[in-house]
Amino acid sequence: METVEIEMNDSVAKKWRNSPLAIRKSLEKKFEEQIEMVDRQIHFQKLETILEEIGKQAQQNGLTEEILKDLLKDE
Repeated sequence: METVEIEMNDSVAKKWRNSPLAIRKSLEKKFEEQIEMVDRQIHFQKLETILEEIGKQAQQNGLTEEILKDLLKDE
């Protein structure tokens, strides 16, 4: 485990410090899950961007849907 710091307003910080350990641990776990979900979304968006760019380049190089279907059919 690694400790990270998060800035928040004074009121929330005080409530955090005064919360029972079990609640803080539960919230830490939920925060970890949210960070993982956001990270997956970012990677997925990057993949979509790459695939869109590949598609554009293929079209610019003359690949049509019909040609692609013929190529895939031959395999």
